[in-house]
Order: sequence, then C-alpha cells, then structure tokens
Amino acid sequence: MTEFKIPSSFKLFAETATVSDEPRLLCDHQWAGSANFHKAEIKLVPISDAYPATRVKREQSFFHELTHQVSEAIGLELGEKDTDLFARALHQALTTMEYDS
Repeated sequence: MTEFKIPSSFKLFAETATVSDEPRLLCDHQWAGSANFHKAEIKLVPISDAYPATRVKREQSFFHELTHQVSEAIGLELGEKDTDLFARALHQALTTMEYDS
C-alpha cells in the first residue's frame, strides 16, 4: 500500500480548502477529524502519544473529512456510516493503484 501524502490545501469548485492539525479535537469531542464546508477547512488530530493512530488511520480520517466536504459541495447528504464506507474505499483505491511504466 502506497503512502498517501495529506495535503495542506486543495481546491473544490475553485474554493481553496485548508487542511491543518488540531489536537484539541480528540479531547474536546473524541474526534479524529472535522470538516467545515463553510470555512473550507479540514482539521485532523496529529499522531501523538495521546492519539497513537497509524499512518493509515490518519489518511482514512482525511478521506472521511474530504468525503464530507465533497458531499456537501454537491448537495449529497451522506450519514456517517456511508461517509466512512466511501472514504475507506476511496483511500484503498488510491493507495493501491498500480501503473505501467
């Protein structure tokens, strides 16, 4: 499985969304990440002693929050279970892609 590099920003319908670390999410809400479509931001809990997640778990958290951003942008209402299922499938597809030389 290829490592996915979590971006610091990305564009979604010409709007620049930022991605940043927010350690307080874990103690304030017990969340690994959050997405705010109206502020165009994704926040993730960084891996630390308090949050000993794997690299893959952090990547999947990013994809989960990205799925929230995209679904909100296109007016699709997905519940947490469907958001997580889609995000995990997308993460697996993108990190296992093979290319011919």
